[in-house]
Amino acid sequence: MNVESVWQILADVKIGALIAWTVVIIAIFTTITRGIKNIYAFISKYKEMKEMNERQSKMLDDHEKNFKEIKDSLTKINKSLDEQKTINLKYTRHILVDGCCAAIVAGNIQNEQLASIEEIYEEYRTVFNGNAYVSGLMERVRALPIILNKDDEGGTPT
Repeated sequence: MNVESVWQILADVKIGALIAWTVVIIAIFTTITRGIKNIYAFISKYKEMKEMNERQSKMLDDHEKNFKEIKDSLTKINKSLDEQKTINLKYTRHILVDGCCAAIVAGNIQNEQLASIEEIYEEYRTVFNGNAYVSGLMERVRALPIILNKDDEGGTPT
């Protein structure tokens, strides 16, 4: 094939067919380009969503770990509070028994001492649901003669 035969072939091609083939080639090229862009956009979106899912999964794992640590801490705090409540119960009972026994041995009680013991006993009953042998001691103390302080009127036992 020489230059003249190529020009002859090109000359034989009709302008309408040339335009039609050009349009078809441009349409094919455009379709392929759009298809590649759509595939690239789909892959990019897929990667982005996958990364977001991984971040969210990590965040959920971190939150779950934090919640477990918080739960463990709250369990320890509750245990400690229960232990403290037991200690406070025993201490309050000791104060009541000690105060009641001292008054019973003395055979009388000052009005402020009785008021103080009554306050502690009320807390003992309501907060700790205590009642045991302390109630019997309280009845005995309430039956004791009450001595007024020097600052009170009269200053004599009732």
